Amino acid sequence: FKMGKGVLNGFRKQIISTLNTMGNGDLTDEQYHAEYLKDIQSIETFLGDKKFVVSDEKPTSYDCNAYTILKFTQRIHDEMEVRNCPAANHFAESEALKSYVKRMDDVAFPDMSTVLETRKDAVASYLGAPSHA
Repeated sequence: FKMGKGVLNGFRKQIISTLNTMGNGDLTDEQYHAEYLKDIQSIETFLGDKKFVVSDEKPTSYDCNAYTILKFTQRIHDEMEVRNCPAANHFAESEALKSYVKRMDDVAFPDMSTVLETRKDAVASYLGAPSHA
C-alpha cells in the first residue's frame, strides 16, 4: 500500500497541529512521558478506593474517559510490549488501576475483547499478516 508524499505530509501537519493545540507538541519525549505518568497517577489517586470515578453504584461518562486512557495504557504495556513507558509500567504495577479496567471491561464494555480481536484481525488482514484467530 503506497501513499503519496503529499498525503503523508498532510497527515503529519495535521497531527502536529493537533498536538500543539493540546499542548503536547512542543514537549520532549522525556517531558511527555513525565506528563503521561502524572496523568495516570492522578486517575489512580482520584479513584481512591471507589469502584467508579463518581460513585460505587455505576459508571458514568467520566468513567468512559478514564477507561479510554487506562485501556490504551494497558494495551501499550501488555500487547505492544512497550517497556520504556513509565505510565504503562506504573499501570502494570497498580492493582487499583488494573482492577478498575477489569471492572469497566465487565460492567460497561463486556464485548471489548471481541472488538479488539476483530480489529486486530482486520488490521492483520489489511497488512497481509496472519490473523490471531
